[in-house]
Amino acid sequence: MKGMSANALSEALMQTEERLEYSLGVAVVYDAAPAGKKYSLDYRARGAAAYASLRAALSHQLCDPRTKSLRPWVALVADGDARDLAVALLTIAAANLSISASVAVPLSALIAKRGLRDICSETPPATGAPPRKPEAVAAKPKAKRPAKKR
Repeated sequence: MKGMSANALSEALMQTEERLEYSLGVAVVYDAAPAGKKYSLDYRARGAAAYASLRAALSHQLCDPRTKSLRPWVALVADGDARDLAVALLTIAAANLSISASVAVPLSALIAKRGLRDICSETPPATGAPPRKPEAVAAKPKAKRPAKKR
């Protein structure tokens, strides 16, 4: 997503889930890329992988590990408007997972659209350590080698 305007989250919530996966994949790849670097990748597949990884990492923040259910404050937000849920998820993702807004916006919109039904079944084991940026987001893509000139 270009330029994080105040309406970026509202605009993201109007996109299809497939488009959000694609946007998430692009954001994940180019967030870690050097300036001016271009890639030719399956961005939607990258987005789907990042979504699964980041959703599992968020479950640590949203779920009570003892009861395997949403924390009470999350349940209240989840029962409300999708935009309110997306704003809460965006804040948590950006602050606690140390991801940029270009990644957090499509991620939050995608989770808000798909809901939080099974997120607590993905709760990682409690280690006492704060969640880290998942590997799917931290890994840099391999650059495509230019064709040899003849």
